[in-house]
Amino acid sequence: MIYYTIFRLFRQAKAKLFVNYPGNGYNGGMLQDAHVHIQDVEEARGALLSASLEAGVQRFLCCAGSPSDWGLLRALSCEDERIKPFYGVHPWYAEKEFGDWLPHLRTLVAESGCGIGEIGLD
Repeated sequence: MIYYTIFRLFRQAKAKLFVNYPGNGYNGGMLQDAHVHIQDVEEARGALLSASLEAGVQRFLCCAGSPSDWGLLRALSCEDERIKPFYGVHPWYAEKEFGDWLPHLRTLVAESGCGIGEIGLD
């Protein structure tokens, strides 16, 4: 729900720092969310995507922190071209992930335009 709240506030402020409004000194560019976990907000996902479109967000770099998220993130990225998937295993979950997930990751990377990420550099 925090994502929806942020975008609602963003829209209310009319994004004067980021959108090309006359007199604000900004001359365009792409507004994107560089680190989001949109697969984690199922109940608010539709509202989030709608509000972000109205606010001018053109791309989401969406990170999956666990192999259990990869399928959903892939499906979401196929539904909305603004969602760019990044697949990885966050160190918080690395000990919980049993099995051989690396071949699956290699397959995803080979067949789709994606990135590698959530790797926990925070």
